[in-house]
Order: sequence, then C-alpha cells, then structure tokens
Amino acid sequence: MELQLQNLKPTKSDIKIASDILIQQVDSGEVNPIDAALQLKVLEEFIKDARERLNKYTIDELYKHQGGKVNIYDAKIETAETGVKYDYSGDSTWAELKAKSDKTTSALKQREDILKKIPSGHTLVDENGEASIGPLKSSTTSYKITLAK
Repeated sequence: MELQLQNLKPTKSDIKIASDILIQQVDSGEVNPIDAALQLKVLEEFIKDARERLNKYTIDELYKHQGGKVNIYDAKIETAETGVKYDYSGDSTWAELKAKSDKTTSALKQREDILKKIPSGHTLVDENGEASIGPLKSSTTSYKITLAK
C-alpha cells in the first residue's frame, strides 16, 4: 500500500493508518529508515514554522464565525485560551514560600551535582563520616537530526 499524505483525512484513525503504512514500508525494506526520519524532521520543522506564522490569520478567520469555531472535514477548529499564566508575586505569603522553595531547589541541585561525580553504586565517605552513594544512571538511546541553515 502506498502512503499518500495528500489523501489523508484529518482523523486520528487515518493518521494512525498512515503511520502504520510508513512503518510497514520501513520494515519491508521499501523505505530507508534514515531517509524517513529526515523527511519527518523536515516536515516537523515546516509545520512548526508554518503554524506559528499562520496562527494570527487562523484566529482572525475563526472570529468571523459564530462562537469562534468551525467544523470542517470532520475536524473541529476553535479558538482556545492556551498558555495561561498567573503572576503570584503580589502575594507576600506566596513570595515567602517561593523563596524557601528556590533555596531548597538550589540546595538539591548542588547535592545532585556532588552525587553525579560519584560512580554509580559506589559509596563515598567524606571527612565528617557522611556516606554518599553514587546515583544509578539510566538513559534512552535515540537519535537527533540537525538541519543545515
């Protein structure tokens, strides 16, 4: 089965089917996984840039419709309040708690920096007799793609 993104319907099930087709093509050797990963990275960057630049136009267009929403191709597009931020700094109790929290966070970070220097699973005893155990380290292997400017 051939993957044709221009025929993709805006539904989660169709997106899953398209993804399944791509993985089947990679699994069968029909598509090189490195080529596929690079093409996906290009699409991600294109989509990120285009969405940011299209945002104002889309919101302006949505406001022309009642309720700021449109149903099109079985998808719903609507205005939404996203990224809401609150400024609590005017509250003295909050400011005091935040200062304590920042101090604790800083102390925790300093302790983590010390512990990271101890080999995993080893114990180090300092001059005061305090034992410190090197943290267990885990990681996930993935890949990164760097595009030329």
